[in-house]
Formats: sequence, structure tokens, C-alpha cells
Amino acid sequence: MQINKLFFFSALLGCYWVLLACNRSDTTKIDIDLPKYPPNAGVGLIHFNTQHAIPLFKNPTEKDAYNSIQFKVEEKGEDKGITHIYIPNQKNLLQPYDLNVGDSEKEGKENQQMGLFRFAPKLSFRVMEKLSDGVIVLLNEKTRETSFIKLDPKNDYRNGKEHPEFFDPNFVDTKISNWYYYESWEQALKRAYMVTVPSGTLIYDKPNGTGSHLSNIQNLYFKVTEVDGDWAQVSTRGNVLAGDKEVLGWVIWKANEEIKVNILLNGGYD
Repeated sequence: MQINKLFFFSALLGCYWVLLACNRSDTTKIDIDLPKYPPNAGVGLIHFNTQHAIPLFKNPTEKDAYNSIQFKVEEKGEDKGITHIYIPNQKNLLQPYDLNVGDSEKEGKENQQMGLFRFAPKLSFRVMEKLSDGVIVLLNEKTRETSFIKLDPKNDYRNGKEHPEFFDPNFVDTKISNWYYYESWEQALKRAYMVTVPSGTLIYDKPNGTGSHLSNIQNLYFKVTEVDGDWAQVSTRGNVLAGDKEVLGWVIWKANEEIKVNILLNGGYD
């Protein structure tokens, strides 16, 4: 009887340690040294669907992913319907160019009652390098940590599109469930709903031409009509109040690898 008791407690203790180990494996923080890029604008943006996990590689030569970006829809409570976007065991690593969990079911209904729509979750990264088989993205805009994401050309959102320049995560129009949408900065500027500039920005008659000050330039809403290197031609056409004069000219959108304008994508509700 004493031997049976000893065996029972030994087995129980063994189960305890197994369960403890499993639990710790789910919560233990993963520390990994990721490549960091010096401050620069990068080459563009990439937007991902929020339904399929995204494997993350330390660099383009790695065969095995060190982790992945996961998506989980909240199933209960006030937040029911939002999409949690995270990297398991690396809580603070994911700080991309744009991340939004989307509306809850409750918020979506309220928006629809006001004549709006339910805002979808969003995940967008600054692309530091675009390679033939994927992209190096800035995972964290603060620490400059990067990772490589492999891309399958079959999942390109632009495939089969008559107007590939149109994209809005709230109105996804593709049969590709695991889609991605890459755009260079030039494409993003031209696609943008509007662009605004800081106070004091000079507006030029042409690239490297004569610049002038506009006292209220920070309050104007521009559309980009043309891009020439670090220069963007902007116009207030379509955003001019009655009695106001249209403003047309060129601004410097990038200088010293820093983006100097505020780019409002997707209907201006970024």
C-alpha cells in the first residue's frame, strides 16, 4: 500500500511538472536579435489580409520561421468581433506602420446606423527592401527591428484587376483569401485619398524651381497628381471651398530619407 501511494504521488508530481512546462512554453517571452535598419523612408508599403498567419523569418536566407503574426477574432464581450493581431510571446515587437483591430460587432452596427460602415482590421508595414521572393519589413517603427516575409505571387491582390491602383481594406474585392497588396511610395502617394503638409512647407512652381510660402498650407487637403523623385505635384482641386482659389504646385515629399508629408490612405479615415 505504501509503494502504491508513493507511485501515485510520483505520477501526480510528474503530471504537474509537464503541465507547468506546457504552460510556461505558451507564455515565456522569446528573445531574438533581429536585424535593425537605420532611419530611412524605405521603398513603400505592404498591406496584408488579417485571416492567415504570416510566418516571420530573421532574414531572406533563413529556412525556418522564428515566429509568426497571428490573428484571432474576439468571440465574446464588449469587444466581440475585433481582431487581435499579435506575435506570440513577443508582445511588444509588433509596432508596424499601421495596425487597427477593426470595429467590434457593436461598433459596426452603430456606424451602419449612422450611414457609415463597419471598419475592418488593418495591418500595414513599411517595406525596407523588396526582393524577388518577399519583402523585408519594419516590424517595429520605434526600434527599427525588421523581418523577412515570403510572398507568393499568386496571392498578389492586383492579380486579375482592371484597376489595380484601387485598394481599400474596408472594401476588399478579391477571391484571394490570403492576399497582400504592395505599393511603392510613388503609388501610395498617387492612390492616397489626400495628402497634408506641415506649416511652413514651401510650394514650388516646378521641381527645384522657385518656392513660396502659403500662410494656411497646413490646413489644405491635396491630391498628388505626379511624382518626380523626391518631388510631388499637388493640387487642392476637389477640396476647394466656394470662393477659394485652387492651389497647384510642387512640394518635397521626402528629404534626407524622411517622409515630409502626411499620407491619408483609404478614404482619409486612417
